[in-house]
Amino acid sequence: MNKLKRDEALTKIFDLEKSLLAKEDCLYLEDMEYNHWFAPGLYGREITMPANMALTTMIHASEHIAILTKGRITVYSENGIQEFEAPHTMITKIGTKRAMYTHTEVVFITVHANPDNEQDIDKLVDKMTFKTEQDFIDYQKSLPLMEVL
Repeated sequence: MNKLKRDEALTKIFDLEKSLLAKEDCLYLEDMEYNHWFAPGLYGREITMPANMALTTMIHASEHIAILTKGRITVYSENGIQEFEAPHTMITKIGTKRAMYTHTEVVFITVHANPDNEQDIDKLVDKMTFKTEQDFIDYQKSLPLMEVL
């Protein structure tokens, strides 16, 4: 696996996203079928995506578990190009943005911390994602500097 610099991968993913959004028949993630589950302190979200779809994700603002429960997908990120087939579980780190291609119908489940037991989906999405790359850059600047070992 050929790991890329994060900024290089993000530039390529944003370029792809602009190209996809310019298409008239663009299908958006928010238009897909979702199921939502709530347990004390947790929010679970399931999305079903059709086969043969190219898409990009939002920039994730929280670390969470992502489980591919159905299908086969190719993912491009700072980790390079990877292909996954269900069942597959991964951790999504803060700041992750991915480009994906669904070879088959795909079902993903994500599990997020929800300490306030919020059940308003729009508020949860606002907490789980950065709206723009600049929002993520501003977040990074707000973090305390860490000592490099």
